[in-house]
Amino acid sequence: MRPAADGTTHRPRPTIAVAPAAPGLTFHGFRHSHKTWMIADHIPEAAQAHRLGHRIC
Repeated sequence: MRPAADGTTHRPRPTIAVAPAAPGLTFHGFRHSHKTWMIADHIPEAAQAHRLGHRIC
């Protein structure tokens, strides 16, 4: 996920030059966005937890 958030243009001679999708965005920010989209799509809470890697008791 890092190349999607940060791009690769800051690396010396990247194999593929990719501009950052959203400068400053982090992997954790992607998790929050994904959770928000699942809530908006009325995905059941148990399915959301499973998708995000949480344990369901």
